[in-house]
Amino acid sequence: MKLNYKSIDGFLKSPDPNVKAVLVYGPDEGLVRERIQILGKTVVEDTNDPFNVVELNGDQIKSNPAILADEVFAISMMGGRRLIRIRDISESIAKPLEEILAEADKIDHLILVQGGDLSPKSSTRKLFEKLKTAAALPCYVEDERDVAKFLSRYFLDNGKKINADALTMASAILTGDRALVRMEADKIVTYKGIDDSPITIEDITACLGESNAETLDMMTQHLASGRAKDLEDTLRFLFSEGASAVMILRVVQNYFRRLYITQGRMKEMSFEQAITKLYPPVFFKMKAGFQMHLRKWSPARIKHALTHLNDAEKDVKSGKLDPELICNRALLSLCAMASKR
Repeated sequence: MKLNYKSIDGFLKSPDPNVKAVLVYGPDEGLVRERIQILGKTVVEDTNDPFNVVELNGDQIKSNPAILADEVFAISMMGGRRLIRIRDISESIAKPLEEILAEADKIDHLILVQGGDLSPKSSTRKLFEKLKTAAALPCYVEDERDVAKFLSRYFLDNGKKINADALTMASAILTGDRALVRMEADKIVTYKGIDDSPITIEDITACLGESNAETLDMMTQHLASGRAKDLEDTLRFLFSEGASAVMILRVVQNYFRRLYITQGRMKEMSFEQAITKLYPPVFFKMKAGFQMHLRKWSPARIKHALTHLNDAEKDVKSGKLDPELICNRALLSLCAMASKR
């Protein structure tokens, strides 16, 4: 079965007992690892249990396909269900998995497969999506709305509250790999210590640094407004402070997504009504610039910008060219587009 966005949380809390194998895949490696850990603990208390947890990889199964069946149908020495984890998979794993899942009624354990950024054409992904006894669970890079929800819940779980403006700033900065988001959120919790007052913008800036806060906001404003010289100076500062090209590209992607969403809503309501529906809300200092950019950037131009930014991120991850060079070229080309209107 193919799990959609709305069904993922429910499945993680209480997996369908008829599902004997789950493929967790996607570009957000931190989120993949987190969800595998959550699913694993629905089977065993300790995911490092040497008796009830078995670790296999794609090469082992390719060289000896029988090893997978042996582990899946084995009886636990200690009693209870076993967890069979499979890493570093290749497409050759689809056939032995399909043969095993044809006898799903005989399987008591859970097969948990960790995949990378699998395309819709992947034979492994297709297998998990079509079978009723298997589930494909995607883990895509989260946008600001998803990260804001995660941060709110994380801080509450740790006995902290966060102001709306601080949440807006933090979610814009931290969008990306879930493992990195969690690490930075933990840094903020540690910084607050026994202080019970809500987390503020000042706390976010103190923990994440100037380059990870107001400067990123300035960067999106310079780019969307067409101020090339200011954008170059800001990018130079961000990279000197250790900001990554992927993080910068994702911040800009999120800004354009929010513009696009608001434009769609403004067909049926006023700007003020449309902007209040955004979550997290627009930071009050950026509201005037946001309104100006709604007029400057048409939906078609925003779509072009998002495609351009996505391609740039892929180029950065390919490792073929210098990440800073790719990022600078992508953002300056969009800035030039903005300056023409």
